[in-house]
Amino acid sequence: MLKIALFTILLMPVFSAKSETFSIESTVKDAEDGNYKIVHTDAYLNHSTRCVWNVIQTPESFPDFMPRVKKAHHLGTQEKDEKFYVVLDPPFPLKDIISVLSVHFDASTQSIRWIMLDGNITKNSGHLTLTGVETGSHLSMDVTLDFGGFWPKAIIAWGVKSYLPKIIRSLNEKIETTPCAKTT
Repeated sequence: MLKIALFTILLMPVFSAKSETFSIESTVKDAEDGNYKIVHTDAYLNHSTRCVWNVIQTPESFPDFMPRVKKAHHLGTQEKDEKFYVVLDPPFPLKDIISVLSVHFDASTQSIRWIMLDGNITKNSGHLTLTGVETGSHLSMDVTLDFGGFWPKAIIAWGVKSYLPKIIRSLNEKIETTPCAKTT
């Protein structure tokens, strides 16, 4: 009897981890050309894709809930892409990261692609894809940042890898406050 109780106690974390629907995992890989590091993040959110999409398609609201996003202003539309002026407040010793981004929102595939058109860093690009899963939504994101100069790409990738989970946690918390999350 004691063996069964011990076995049950040991397996409890395994079963509870599988029932947890909110999870985040980030990895770093080399870009195809080898010049940059790409941070890939997979997250599972316990909200419908509709609720998640409603929040991520409005970058102007990011400073309200996303850590280190100081400003996000819509500059206009060029063909099928939206242009945004974005200011990030990175950790010391970096100064504000300023980017003008071209962002393509595709509601039919629930994906977002962005590329930096201008800014005070060398590269800011990425894409995000949202898919429905049984327990909510799967968010897959690749991000490439390069500050140029003397900043090693491995250090930048490490910073992005540690920062993306914070962004996704903030996103999840924001979704929980929306009327959409309360009705699903």
